[in-house]
Amino acid sequence: MNTGRLDYIRLLDLTLFRLWYFWYQIKHINAPFPQNKFLNPQDYQTSRILILRPGGIGDALLTLPFFKELKKLLPQAKIDVLVMKRNAGIIKNFPYFEKILIIDERKSLLANLRHLKKQRYHLCFNLDQAKYDYITPVLCGFTKSDQMIGFDIKKRARFYTHRVVYKTEEYEPQSLMNLLNYLKKEQTAVQISDLLHPQKEQFVNEAKALLPQYQLPENFLSLSLGALKKENKFPRAKEQALIEKLSRLSCPLVFLGGAEDRVEVQKITENLKNKTYNLCGQLSLSESLGMMGLSKGFVGYDAGPLHMAIAMNCKTVSVWGPTVRAKWGPPTSSSHLCLVTKTPYAPCWYHKFPNNLNHSLCRGECLAEISIEQILNAVKKTLIPSL
Repeated sequence: MNTGRLDYIRLLDLTLFRLWYFWYQIKHINAPFPQNKFLNPQDYQTSRILILRPGGIGDALLTLPFFKELKKLLPQAKIDVLVMKRNAGIIKNFPYFEKILIIDERKSLLANLRHLKKQRYHLCFNLDQAKYDYITPVLCGFTKSDQMIGFDIKKRARFYTHRVVYKTEEYEPQSLMNLLNYLKKEQTAVQISDLLHPQKEQFVNEAKALLPQYQLPENFLSLSLGALKKENKFPRAKEQALIEKLSRLSCPLVFLGGAEDRVEVQKITENLKNKTYNLCGQLSLSESLGMMGLSKGFVGYDAGPLHMAIAMNCKTVSVWGPTVRAKWGPPTSSSHLCLVTKTPYAPCWYHKFPNNLNHSLCRGECLAEISIEQILNAVKKTLIPSL
């Protein structure tokens, strides 16, 4: 994780964009509050649209149903998307956008702001729910878009012409889809198939060509030990014990992740008797997606790689700690099994600490309740029942 980049964008949020935020509030203090009105999609068929989608890989993939539905509603519209560096890679693979703007690249910040100011947008969607207090609502106002649609959170409502109530325990793709309700008369219910990557088959075919290069077997399990938040991970000793048990199964283990995960995987697997494959940092994002699509199933935490596996129609077993599983996880089914603690400690992100999770208070009780045997049984039942 690039903490320097995150610190930079957080600094911008609390300084420059905070000042813009209060200036905008003062400027419009006497303005009438905008009314939510239905928008006729026929009026926007050839429009220019801006979508603000900060966050990580998982956030981008959870937005796929929204992107697909918007393109279905307005197939001729030209869409720009504003993202962060850490989710730009995955969004570049989506075939929906004219231009991708990256907000946390210092060298292009001013150029992107000039572009937003110069370009006339007819619709602006802010998909950010709580990551930054000031940047995304200010950028909506900065564009002077004809219609601005976003979540009615904190003091952001003043920036939007159309507001949607954000439900903290509603499935996130559904919450995002609700932002399109002003363009259609019937609400669309998100299905798990809506999360599939539009280039899934292409990525799988590309990954097949890599099997001989890395001497991979045809049947394997894909795993990831990566997680942006340490509260979502087991302690090292428990991870090591879990991997040792999983390595005894009939499917070899293939580890996927970034270069920052490679050393950790090496340390965990160096004394295992059974062969494992460490491809962390060896593959591109699309190649990693393809490997997940080829695998018999995926095992991992509540993190970006889990959503990558779901996008590739890969069966999953995932471990959940302090996060609201109903909000961020796949609906539990025969293909996706989420292991959730039954303790009163979790989920805590929206309950115990409604403003922000106080990381110093987290002692990991929720993850401690999930046993290695539970995970093994889930893998045998969901991922490799026939092997």
